[in-house]
Amino acid sequence: MVETTATSVTHTGNGTTTAFAYPYSYAASTDLDVSVDGASQTLGTDYTVSDAGPADSATITFTTAPDSGDAILIERSTSLTQTRDYTSNGAFPAESHERALDKLTLIVQELWAQVNSAETASGGVYYTAQTTPIGYVTATRPAVCYDVNGGMWVNESATDNNDQWYQIVG
Repeated sequence: MVETTATSVTHTGNGTTTAFAYPYSYAASTDLDVSVDGASQTLGTDYTVSDAGPADSATITFTTAPDSGDAILIERSTSLTQTRDYTSNGAFPAESHERALDKLTLIVQELWAQVNSAETASGGVYYTAQTTPIGYVTATRPAVCYDVNGGMWVNESATDNNDQWYQIVG
């Protein structure tokens, strides 16, 4: 069961600590991306994971302690594969079925996190689903975009950047 929507955790190195917690569910240790000050780390070379997964949490242990002040990011990036195979008329494997559903939940959470963190795109802006309508907006104003439900939105100003959006109803 996946009980949280969090997909990443950050820590700060102190020059001596090598073990850092990842307190969220994950499907496999290879699905955890680890970076130190923006530099990607390699599983098995730079760090190990306490449990190969699937698991509800893990400890990431570095071979060398990150320097004092280093930003450590542990982020889940679940592989987009389906590895369960069911046999026709076979017994229902409840535990492996739940793990497959958990993996789908993890993937959806990661995709949702990407949608909600989208800020810019080449030549325009993507607005997040939780603040304003999703849509590609060019630099030309007034601008028009559509939300996920097909609703039309416009930005009323061609001269300023106040980002006041109005939904067209009717």
